[in-house]
Amino acid sequence: MALVRQLRDTLIGIGLFTGGILMLLAGVQPFAEFPTPVASEHPLWHAVPLGVACLAVCVQTRFPFLVFGIATFALIMDAVIGLHLAILVTWTNTIYVVGRYGSAETRFRVKWILIVFCLAIGTWTWLNSGDLNTAFMGISQVSVFAALAFWWSGEVRTGHERAKIEELRADAVRRHAEVTQFELVRQERASLASRLHDTISSKLSTIALFTTGTLDLPPDEKRDRQVMGEIRESTLSALSDMRELIEVLRSYDPDVNNEVGDNENTLASAVATAKSAGLRIDIEAEPLTVDPALTQLLAEFGSEALSNAMKHGDGQAKLQLNGSADLVKISVENGIRTGAGSKDLPEGVSGGAGLGSMALRVKQAGGRFGAGEYLQGGKWTWRTFAELPRTEAEEQVVESVR
Repeated sequence: MALVRQLRDTLIGIGLFTGGILMLLAGVQPFAEFPTPVASEHPLWHAVPLGVACLAVCVQTRFPFLVFGIATFALIMDAVIGLHLAILVTWTNTIYVVGRYGSAETRFRVKWILIVFCLAIGTWTWLNSGDLNTAFMGISQVSVFAALAFWWSGEVRTGHERAKIEELRADAVRRHAEVTQFELVRQERASLASRLHDTISSKLSTIALFTTGTLDLPPDEKRDRQVMGEIRESTLSALSDMRELIEVLRSYDPDVNNEVGDNENTLASAVATAKSAGLRIDIEAEPLTVDPALTQLLAEFGSEALSNAMKHGDGQAKLQLNGSADLVKISVENGIRTGAGSKDLPEGVSGGAGLGSMALRVKQAGGRFGAGEYLQGGKWTWRTFAELPRTEAEEQVVESVR
């Protein structure tokens, strides 16, 4: 992008110089309203200040204020031998660049410099000509060029900023929709798995009752065979439900996971997704190098904890990440919404599948997991944390969570 801008600036500088030379060769005369302290012997003398300004234009995007200053100096040089349209157009171009790419402070400075400069030109013209009408015409020619360039650059800059804001807003809405869709699918899978679990438990309980009752009674071949048939039927039904439960737990929705997958594979991506969904996150993180398995686990922890903070928190969360030679410690804290009861707390409090599943993953990895609420400064805060064992680093994954 920087190379493209540099090339564009260079082409603009060459174009302005070429156009100015053509105007000089075509016999375009300097403005008659401005005094000429030193009359030029040949029109091409105007090419000297024009060349100075056009050389500066070649770097105008990188140094807009400096280039404006050089162009203004070249304009004053040209005014000494008679102000020409070629240098005025080049000077106007630098004003446009300041208004388009300069900072707010730079634009403010240039605006007042232009006001003072135009008034100075009007005063200088009046003192030399003694005619207010001539002075007004001179100041009008310069100020109109400057005002139009400044106004047009502001319109272009505002339009670009609005387009950028809309693009960011659309991206945030898209990310939020992806997270919401992924969460809905996860909740539906958890709900279905819970119902299948209850069904399987009921059938296994039935098998246990049949076998217990049969063992308590005296042997009876006919009755025992009938009971064994019932047990076999319940067992086969339970196995069928178990297979369905496993398929649900292993299910993969390509329409959801393919879209969200790229955003969920690192902790930084989980943080970016939560921020785009509107969660304000205060981050205290160290750059760490961890292996790929721990990378994925940190990403899943961050996604789960930040998702709970979005659903049940007050819109603000704090993420801490640090490590030692043996451990990586991560925690997410968020305030609990005012008036939230136990039914509004994260799923892990009531034995839900979200934090409960994450606790199991952490323990399987040999770490420690915890989640709970505590009172801090008169405000209830929810904290989810994990301590994970650290192995030999193979990949740098947490360079910058921000």
